[in-house]
Amino acid sequence: MADLSRFENGQELPPGTYRVDIYLNNGYMATRDVTFNTGDSEQGIVPCLTRAQLASMGLNTASVSGMNLLVDDACVPLTSMIHDATAHLDVGQQRLNLTIPQAFMSNRARGYIPPELWDPGINAGLLNYNFSGNSVQNRIGSNSR
Repeated sequence: MADLSRFENGQELPPGTYRVDIYLNNGYMATRDVTFNTGDSEQGIVPCLTRAQLASMGLNTASVSGMNLLVDDACVPLTSMIHDATAHLDVGQQRLNLTIPQAFMSNRARGYIPPELWDPGINAGLLNYNFSGNSVQNRIGSNSR
């Protein structure tokens, strides 16, 4: 017999790893496989995001007290470490909506791409050619009488 008790609390998915679109403060960040763990009865399942993953999305980890005490690959308890932070999974759209107050975010320019994501590019050369010419002929008339 299947255990359906999790559906009584509004928990739609069992814990596991799901490919989701991650949106931070209504801005698209990435599409990743995110592991979701069992939370309390109110939360349902909660995302397991590491300190490095949150930093790559723009979280200023130095501004969050206690963040440096976590092991590098440990799940960050986002909603308990950051006041007013939320994490909500929209199952229908496979979208993880994160909201974090601006005070905890790094100050980055719009369209910023972290150096670790830079592509070295390709070998290329540019050529330019410009040709210009001019011809002038003056005829001086002769005076014959």
